[in-house]
Amino acid sequence: MRILLLALTIFIFTNERTHAAKSEISATELVQYCTEVSKGSTGNSFDKELALICKGYMASFFDSMIVVENVSGEPPFCIPNSLPKTQNNLILKSWARKNKKIASQTTAAVALFAAFKTAFPCK
Repeated sequence: MRILLLALTIFIFTNERTHAAKSEISATELVQYCTEVSKGSTGNSFDKELALICKGYMASFFDSMIVVENVSGEPPFCIPNSLPKTQNNLILKSWARKNKKIASQTTAAVALFAAFKTAFPCK
């Protein structure tokens, strides 16, 4: 059941949407968008549209992980309550840096799942 649920979640994130100008973004692209959030938080000029895409994507991803947990009865990963949301971008960036060869070919959803599953496995 857990494998089926995981496969369904990945399918939903990566399935082509006919009405979207671009149906999916890569891990590398999301890292670039989220860099704009970091620029903005330090008072530097930033691209507000890209920053909002990053924030919306992250919020949607974590909302879907709540659904996965509610359906499966187990969290997909175990993030400490004390972790500030500002760290989410850094966790993705770190994963993309360590997996540079595949980051540009991996969807952002799969990369986020892999990054958080690796960084915060449940024991």
